Amino acid sequence: MNSDLNTLIQHLQDEFDFLKSKLDQCIADWDFEGAQAFKEPLYYTKRKLDILRTLENPNFQKISSLAQKISRMEERLAQGFAKNEYPDEKLSKRFEERRKLIAQESIKKFKLELNELQSVKQKASSDDDKILSLLKKLKEKEISKIDFEIKQGKVFFTLKAEADDLVFTLHSNFGTKLENYFYPNARSILRSLGFELDNYTKKISAFRQIESLSLLTELSIIFYEVFSLYKEKEIDVKVK
Repeated sequence: MNSDLNTLIQHLQDEFDFLKSKLDQCIADWDFEGAQAFKEPLYYTKRKLDILRTLENPNFQKISSLAQKISRMEERLAQGFAKNEYPDEKLSKRFEERRKLIAQESIKKFKLELNELQSVKQKASSDDDKILSLLKKLKEKEISKIDFEIKQGKVFFTLKAEADDLVFTLHSNFGTKLENYFYPNARSILRSLGFELDNYTKKISAFRQIESLSLLTELSIIFYEVFSLYKEKEIDVKVK
């Protein structure tokens, strides 16, 4: 899985870099209409890339957040803090030095935490392996349907093989409004994935020719970005 995942990550990284360069060029040329055309594809490519990196390393989001926090604090230290208007210049200087010391101690603490997270050797997620195994069975016609129970007894995500097509369906029990369990911007994310928003379905043609890892990526986007389900939240799975 790791080799395939690395290949897919590199492919998306190349796509992201290309879109980013086009966006930057449009901005440099004052072509804001052209820049707008690249903005949404760039955003969703970045989200897919983040999801894949999270599959590769469940600590990816924490690592990214810490790295950004360290960068911002180091930049602030380099630029200097805004001076306080104390009438006593010595007191003002002591206060500024204290702020610098606190920032330096925080950076040191965050760097230790970051190094610790980066040094952890990640093992493949058992959930991801389980889903990949089920997708393989779906392709080989050993099973025809996979049901993910998103919210116990209320909200479900179904994958159903229909001949050479794979149909994704988000649905809920009678009396349960599906949208109540969506994370913010879920509908726009589903639209970008190709879902029909009137019935929350999507059909993938010739799905047996598609890499299982690519399908897993889409599933992960739905789990994480649509329903905000992360690895600490177990999802009940049933097959048919």
